[in-house]
This record gives sequence, structure tokens and C-alpha cells, in this order.
Amino acid sequence: MKTGMCGSMRPRRHAAPRRWRCLILAVLLGSQQLAAQTGSATDALTRAEAELARGAFEQAYQSLSPLEFDQAGDPSFDYVLGVAAQRSGRPGEALMALERVLLADAMHAGARMELMFVYLSLGDLDAAERQILWLEARMPPERAGEAIARARAWIEDRRRAEQIAVSGSIGVAAGYDSNARRGPDALDPATDNLFGSLFGDAFFDAVGERDSAFGVVSGYHTGRRSLANDDRLTWMLQGQTRRYNDETVSAYDLGIATGELGWEHPFDAETDIGVALEAGRIWSDRPLTRLLDQLGTSLTYRQPVGAGSRGHVRLRLRDADYAVTPQQNYRTAMLELGITTPTDSGAGTYAQLMLEREFARDDGPVGQERRAGGDLIGGRLDVGVDIPVRANLAARFAGFITRRHYQEAGFSALTEDFTARERHDSGVGVSLGLQLRLGLHWLLELNLEAERRDSNINFFDYDRASARGGINYVY
Repeated sequence: MKTGMCGSMRPRRHAAPRRWRCLILAVLLGSQQLAAQTGSATDALTRAEAELARGAFEQAYQSLSPLEFDQAGDPSFDYVLGVAAQRSGRPGEALMALERVLLADAMHAGARMELMFVYLSLGDLDAAERQILWLEARMPPERAGEAIARARAWIEDRRRAEQIAVSGSIGVAAGYDSNARRGPDALDPATDNLFGSLFGDAFFDAVGERDSAFGVVSGYHTGRRSLANDDRLTWMLQGQTRRYNDETVSAYDLGIATGELGWEHPFDAETDIGVALEAGRIWSDRPLTRLLDQLGTSLTYRQPVGAGSRGHVRLRLRDADYAVTPQQNYRTAMLELGITTPTDSGAGTYAQLMLEREFARDDGPVGQERRAGGDLIGGRLDVGVDIPVRANLAARFAGFITRRHYQEAGFSALTEDFTARERHDSGVGVSLGLQLRLGLHWLLELNLEAERRDSNINFFDYDRASARGGINYVY
């Protein structure tokens, strides 16, 4: 079988030394001759390999970089180019070349070994550790194992020395929403509800479907500080403000700010437990008015599930207080069950089930103490898959279904026969997201979404579709 410089690393019984021979090159910068190739790239590739072996990293990179446009996609070429780029101080270019190798052969241990060093150069310790876990699981030969052990020790020392790690982004976006109000697409004034029968088209104009373009400014910041006994203090801040172009939906120009302060205790590298305090506020931008405050707490447990997956269980308790309509106030208890499964090719899947119970509070004025429908039982299932399209381009396909059942009869003014009913809603949605990395700090995003809600009370039915594109600075 023709293997090129490192060959395929697909597992075979009794073949460990052969599988790992390419790692010796990654550690010692020495290798056997590349398999013969056609064209002028053959001499350049052979020359670059020899230059790497004697430590002439810059010369090796200069030998290959002019050929990248024509040869990119050839795993043998991309691997040597990635090694040369990393060793000559170009980790960004090395990252792209080595990720192309993994797109062609996810079991290429040599590329993963070099990626470990690339991520260390870029300061992405978590990504470097993921490559270490992959390599360790395949029982590397002695010298490769020693290099991996040194890298792991360096990561641990770095994390102890740099107890604080932060990340986040700031971005702007613009888009279009076919139903900014989440309102019904039509009303029959004669039969649909009391308000429709009294006010006709004026009622629909006030609450019905309305499309609009919009702009968004958003950002988030997360951090972690190491404490004694490997415990961690964590925090998160997130904010967003959205403004619609159509003045008739200006009431839906909303701002959202949330924050979280937590503590985590790791049992091992992949298992931990954490608690957090959460707070949030939603306000209207025009005019600036406080709408809703939320305060809560959560308990989360995470651990490996099966081979290569990681699951979590989260219990969340939350209080919601409306500033203008206190009869809408409620308390909620939520249980989340989630699992994520990355793959060797860089793709991954996730699924999360959320079950909730909302308890309506009697905080409103006399005669309107609590919201229509009273308590609520609901659930939501989210699923998705992340797919690497190219070295710097990824796609995410996602979908969800929801069920929400109010426990008391109400909404009589919104029913066809003016009779109070228990409201039952169901919803479904799908989305496609694309992310294009531009260097280390810039990210272009495009998101397309569609959703539908059906209710036993027609007034609450709606359809909507939206498109959004933006750019983010990532740190």
C-alpha cells in the first residue's frame, strides 16, 4: 500500500510500530524518502524533507510555499508544508495545511502530532490537549510518547502559571425577519376572537405578522481562574441589542444582558461538577424601558459517555419578574440532559433535552393576580451536527421541537367561541449556519432559520423565517 511520507494511521492488529513510524519524523525531524510524485513538486518535496531533517526550517518552507496553490489537498505535500510552516514560526499557515491533511485522512497521527505543537504555539491549550488525548489513546511508540508527555507537562505548568484564561467576541450583524412580532399571519374578525370582532383590521395591524430588516450588536466574555485543589472560578457576561428598521415593530427593539458566576470542581480531566448564580435583564430600546429581570441558580455535572462522547446533566431554578405586567411573573425549574460527540474528522453532533415546569405567581393587581393559563409544563429537544467544509469553513445544521401546555383554562377573549381553554402549543424549527475564519481573530457568520408554532388557540399560531449575516472579532 502506498503511504507517502506518513501513510494512513488506520488501526491494524499487530501493526503499532508501523502505524506510529511517522511520529518519529514529527519528533526528530527525520524521515524516509517521500513516495515518487509527478511534476516539478517531487523535487521540491524531497528537498524540503531533507532541509527539515537538517533543521533548515525556513528553507524548507520557502521550497514549498510557492507550490501551495497547485498542490494543496495532497496530504503528503500538506503535511510537509505544515511541519515547515510550524517550525519556521508560521503557526497560522501550519494550522490550515495540517487541517487539510486531516480532512483527507482523519487517522493521520503525524499531522495530529504536529497540530499539537501548532495549538501550543497559538496558545490554544484545550485544542492541544484534545490532540494529546487522541494520540495517547492509540499507544504511541516510546519516543513519541515522551514528546507527548512533555507537551502535557508543559500545558499543566502553563495553566498553573497562567491561572486566568479569558475569551470572547464582539460583533455586528444585519438581517431580515419575516415575522418580527411572532404574530398570526391572518385573522378573521367575524370568528377568530373578541378583539378581532370588535376592531377588525386595526387589531391585526397592531398584533399580526410584520416583516422587517434589523441590525444587531452583540458580545460575550467568558473567563476562568484556577483555585486551590484544581477548582475553578468561572464567569460569563453576554449582551445583545437589536433594532428593527420598520417603525411599526419598534416595540420589539430589545436589549438583553446576562451574567453568570460559577465554581467548578474537576474529578479528572473530563469529569466535573459546577454551581453557578445567574442574572439577566431584558429591556425595550424605544423608549428605554425595563421589561423583565431574571435571577437563578444552576447545578451541572459533566462526564464522558461511551466512546468519545461527553454528557451533562443540569438542574436550573429561576425567578422571572416583569416590570410592567407583574401578573406574568413566574418561577421555573428546568432539567437539561445533553450529549456532544466529536469525531476524528473534526465533525461533531450534539443533542439536548430540556424539561421545564413554570409556576405562575400571584403578583398582579386584584382580579388579575396571575397570568392566563396559570402554570406551564414544557419541553424542548435540540439536535445538530457540525461539519468542517474546508480548513477555515464550518457548517452547522440544527433543529428543534417544543411542547408547552398551560395547566389552567384561560384566553377566552382569544378563542373562536369566547370559551376559556387550556392552551397547548407545539413548535418546530430548523437552521443552517456557516462560519468562515479570517485569520486568528476574525469570523464571518451566516445564519438561516425557519420556525413554526401551532396552537389549539389559533391566535397563537405563527410562521417565520430569518436570515442574518455578520462579522465578529474573536479573542
